Amino acid sequence: MKKGMIAIIIAVLYSCFMTLSVSGETLERYRLNLDYQQVGATFLNSANMKVLLLQYQGKQIALLLETLSGSQLQQEFPIIVQNKIDTIFVLDTDMASRLAQEKVKVLEQEFEYRDFVMQKENTGVKITYQEQSLCVLQYQEIDTNECEFVYFVGANKAQEISNHVKVLIYDSGVKEDMMIKNYNNWIDTIKLAPDYYSTLIWDQETYQTVTIPRYTS
Repeated sequence: MKKGMIAIIIAVLYSCFMTLSVSGETLERYRLNLDYQQVGATFLNSANMKVLLLQYQGKQIALLLETLSGSQLQQEFPIIVQNKIDTIFVLDTDMASRLAQEKVKVLEQEFEYRDFVMQKENTGVKITYQEQSLCVLQYQEIDTNECEFVYFVGANKAQEISNHVKVLIYDSGVKEDMMIKNYNNWIDTIKLAPDYYSTLIWDQETYQTVTIPRYTS
């Protein structure tokens, strides 16, 4: 019975997603049918870039975390612009100048939209809605006490994780020994994969994670 209910929930969530073209091939992303008091963070990583798609109250924001320079970037990025993204944030002026698109803005310090706050910090980016935060961390060995959800960008070594953390997200190349310790701590763990899209949805008190295939046939 429990497995049947899980299958039904996944099917309903999947039906809420709209398939759009994001790259020169058939790359999908999904638009979430969120409640008014929910935030969705979808990890759209590809071979050429790492992008976080943030959705809140009808607003869509792309946060570019890492990109490859040259033709590969230029092939993918214009497609993202076409998909009704309100604002595309990058982390430095060099990336912004290479992209040269109207919607591109450098995340200097803080972006705020109603109860949604995105802050640039020395360790990465902190995204807060209500009283729960997603920390996008680009450096290890830092304090995770202020983060309910943590995404390690390119993590390559283990560190102590606060009991305050509820969900850990790792890139596909993470070493397995880094994840074993956190499984023992009963922390929900997501390992990003080329064939799947992973989404974190949260509100003031609760959260859920959804992972679905990137391609369907």
